[in-house]
Formats: sequence, C-alpha cells, structure tokens
Amino acid sequence: MQRMLIIALAGLAALAATGCGTNSSTGLDKITLDPDLIPEKIEEASDQYVLGGAAKFNVTIANRGGASSRAFKVRAYGVYYFSQPLICGATSIPVAVTETVDGLLSNDAIGLEMTLSLPPNYTPPSTGYTGCDVDPEYDGSWEIQVDVDFNDDVRESDETNNTLSYGFVATASASGGGGTDLVEKLAN
Repeated sequence: MQRMLIIALAGLAALAATGCGTNSSTGLDKITLDPDLIPEKIEEASDQYVLGGAAKFNVTIANRGGASSRAFKVRAYGVYYFSQPLICGATSIPVAVTETVDGLLSNDAIGLEMTLSLPPNYTPPSTGYTGCDVDPEYDGSWEIQVDVDFNDDVRESDETNNTLSYGFVATASASGGGGTDLVEKLAN
C-alpha cells in the first residue's frame, strides 16, 4: 500500500512538472508547479526628486507560484510624458535601470533598492536650444514602471502580472540640474 502511494505521488509530481493539466471532464483544475514572479510594491525611498538627480525606490518582488525560480532580471524605468512634442519629435523621456535576481523560492519575496538617474532640467525650446528639450510647461509628473522577468527567462504560471507602475513628482531645478527642494516648491 505504501509503495502504491509513493508511485502515485511520483506520477502526480511528474504530471505537474510537465505543466500538463488534468482531465477537464473530472472538474479538476490544471496542476502547475511553475513560479509566478510579480512586483508587489513600489515605495519612495527619497524625500525629494529633482531633475538631474537620483530617484530611489524600494521595490518588493515576490514569487507567488508553486515552484522556485531561476535567475531573472528586473527593470525599472521612469517616464515623463510631455504635454506637447519636443523639437526632436519625442513625446517622453525614458530612464531605466536593470537588476538581476539570482532566483526566488516559492512564496518568498525580496526587496530591491532601484535608483533612476533623472535627466537634467533642459533649457526650454524658446531659448534656441536645438536638442531634445523638456516641455517648457513641465509639471513634474513622472511614472516608474517595474517589469519582472521582462526577457521571459522564467516560465511562469501567469505571464500577465509582471508589471507594476507608480506615479511620482520630480521638480525642475532653477539652476538646471538639482537643488530645488520639493517642500519649498510646494510651499510657494
């Protein structure tokens, strides 16, 4: 009897490892032992964000699947969307950073500090600058987006939940690159 139970459990584990489902006519759900990597939380790690400076965020990445994962990459990128096109035709400024996670056990999580280097406060187009300028009506609204396993290196039970976004404000510096305090800016 014990031998039959061991054989049955070994067969069930082999079936689950292949990603094959059970017979749908029995009403049993698909059995999977794949990881499910997700960005669970994004929190601000800086008191202020200024163009030309660093924007630090604490990001929690979790594996909510039924198996451990192998190594994967996490990308965080910030985007400012302009209210009008730039001289060079762009409608956004993206900045990005990538981290490698060596793997996560099932039902485990890891915290990463991810730092985006924000572009400097460019001169508005009205002054004759010929490059990609920041919108002269810059309102400071940025968005950070975190993508987990963006290269699809890990087969997951759910590949649709790998992205999380968070909005933040980066102030423009009057000096053209850092130094304006967010609290002072909001107080005026």
